[in-house]
Amino acid sequence: MNNLKQKRANTVSLRELKRFLHDFESPLSLLKVLSRIENAGESEASLALNTLKELRKYIDTITKQTIIQEEMIDIVALTSSIINKYNITKPDVHISLQNSTSNKSTIFMNSTELIRVFQNLINNSIDSLASSEDKQIRIELNEDENDYIITFFDNGSGIDSGTVSNLNSGISVSTKAKGQGIGFFESKSWVESNGGLLLADSVKYQGARIILILPKGKD
Repeated sequence: MNNLKQKRANTVSLRELKRFLHDFESPLSLLKVLSRIENAGESEASLALNTLKELRKYIDTITKQTIIQEEMIDIVALTSSIINKYNITKPDVHISLQNSTSNKSTIFMNSTELIRVFQNLINNSIDSLASSEDKQIRIELNEDENDYIITFFDNGSGIDSGTVSNLNSGISVSTKAKGQGIGFFESKSWVESNGGLLLADSVKYQGARIILILPKGKD
């Protein structure tokens, strides 16, 4: 019995370690690029400081040292901020934003976890664009009465129908040849536990479309 408990504990620890490394990829890449900028100004220093704070939030969340706090988030501002960071770390990838929401575009969620979701989805798209000369990602923000509908399009290698079915069924499966299947699975679990939906729609070799539906913020 003790051996079984220890085996389960080791499995959980390994899964948390994989998640830790997976989530740190984007902010660490940004810090690496910023550290190479000569004569960096106030904007670069401010971005580096905010990224370090973001990393600290990741650590505290993963190690359960802080209680996850929900807050009112401007979804347009959050999306724009994330895109700006990728413009620095991935200048060869063109990420565009098409916003069709109203002026008051707020949601009530944990910002650290939501940023993780966005980064996971964008990173998956970037990986699928590895062999493309014209790397394009488009993010569309729409809304209905109760929800925001955020759609991620890319012109990458796409996902086969079997993998799409597994992703939408909540099965941990990677969209990449050497992936761990962490990004989409973890994102879907968190989104759905917060009243939203995360769905994949793709045709192999014809790009991917990922639909993220989030409940609107409290008045």
